Order: sequence, then C-alpha cells, then structure tokens
Amino acid sequence: LMVLSDSEAPQIFGLLASLCVEIHQVVEGRALFRNWLFKGRTTCTVFDREQFYITRVVYFRESISSRFSSLCGEFRPFTWLGRSEASSWQSEADTGESKREKLCCCCSHKYHLNMSFTLKTRNPPEVTVFPKEPVELGQPNTLICHIDKFFPPVLNVTWLCNGEPVTEGVAESLFLPRTDYSFHKFHYLTFVPSAEDYYDCRVEHWGLDQPLLKHWVSQNDTSQSAGLTAFAHFLMGLFVCFLGIFSHRFLRKISRGSI
Repeated sequence: LMVLSDSEAPQIFGLLASLCVEIHQVVEGRALFRNWLFKGRTTCTVFDREQFYITRVVYFRESISSRFSSLCGEFRPFTWLGRSEASSWQSEADTGESKREKLCCCCSHKYHLNMSFTLKTRNPPEVTVFPKEPVELGQPNTLICHIDKFFPPVLNVTWLCNGEPVTEGVAESLFLPRTDYSFHKFHYLTFVPSAEDYYDCRVEHWGLDQPLLKHWVSQNDTSQSAGLTAFAHFLMGLFVCFLGIFSHRFLRKISRGSI
C-alpha cells in the first residue's frame, strides 16, 4: 500500500483523471491521438563543405528542427518552434557532447569517404551547341547547350555573346542521370540571330583542366540550303557529263567491232 503525502495526492489524482478522460474519448471514437504525433529523425548533411548533424522532430504536426554545425560548434534552430529545443540541448553538456561525438565519428567519416570517392571520379563533359528551331536571321530563337557524360554533377556554365557574359534569357534543366551513372544537363539562351553575333557556351568542371568553350555562329538555314542545292546540281551535271563520255566511247567500240 502506497501512502501519499498531502502535496503529492492532488497531482496524482489529477494525472489519473486526465488519463481517464483521454481513454474515454478514444473509446467513444474521437480521433484524439491522431493529432498527437511525435517523430524524431537524425541525419548528416554537408553544405559548402560545412558538416551538420541535423535533428528533426515533428510534434503536433509541426516541425521542430535544430542542427549542430561543425563550423560554429553549437546548436541552432531551423524554425521558431526549435528555439527551445536548441537552447536546451546547448545548455546540456552531456547532450551537446553526444552530438559532437556523432558528428565527428559518423558524419565526418561519411563525408571524407564520399568526398574521396567523388574527387577520384572525374569524367569530363561533352558539349554540343545547337539551335532549337531552324535559324532565320532576325527571328527569335533558342540556343541549346547540351552537356553530356560528366561526373560528378557539379558544373559552372556561362553563356557568352561576342565574348561578353550573358545573364538575361538564360535557363537550365536539372542534372539528369544516365544509365552509366553519369549525368547530362541542358542550358538555354533565348536570342535573336544576326550575321554579326557569335556565341559560346563555356563549361567549367572538375574533370577539365581549363574551361571548355563551344563556339556557335549564326547562319541562315536558307543560304545553307541554297548552297547545298547548288552543290547537288553541280554533282548531277558532272554525273551526266561522265555518263555522256562513257556512252560515246562505248558506242564507238561497238561500231568498230561491227566493221
């Protein structure tokens, strides 16, 4: 038999009463506990070579997140709900030391292991530049820079017009995986073709000793097709000429044989 003091009795009875009310509400079918969600998850992450030990806690469907940074050496909240959590962990020596040990032993080990693999594997990209539509001088078009077969997925791409960087009308895709575990990516530039302008797609990558420039000059497809047509006519005329000479010699041989 447990004997309660006068100060403990009200607290115990109050706790039992609240539990009875919650159990009664669940029996009645009320969805009380669906709003009481507590979930914790810890992860390691790296941003700009800074290592973080991140703890995410969900309580009442609200995210309470904090992180321990290797750079600043302290806990910092992601959201306003995580302020008290970060402050509490920062003040507790045992908790803070535990997070530091996990960061050093787990996160740092994974970081250096992954970085060593990433830095050893450097596949330089292949770059191709082409227009989206057939080129007509003075008509708006889109220039596409296709960067292919590179690893790791880290790039710095710059469009140049007449040697000067271009920032307007620029867009890009995400890093797209290939079946061989390399990546490819598209960069776009909206422009108006002219006979005087020339363009470059400059690509920087860990697998390249120096930036790679892919050159493109505006050319009217109409003039190209006209040149190809003229060349085809020339070849046709040359073929007819050789055919006439061959036929003439063949007929002469036949006539001599009949004589």
